[in-house]
Amino acid sequence: MLKPDQVTSPVQWETTVKTLLSKGLKNSYELGPGKVIAGIFKRVYKSANVENISA
Repeated sequence: MLKPDQVTSPVQWETTVKTLLSKGLKNSYELGPGKVIAGIFKRVYKSANVENISA
């Protein structure tokens, strides 16, 4: 069951990306037709390596 704050609060993608990078993430994969997460990675870390995998 979703809690109300899960619906109305923003997702902390930038914080999540910074945490992953600080823990040594080197390569990442985005599944699906878009490139939203890749864009966030590039904004936070210009030389991020994110590969998009779409169906």
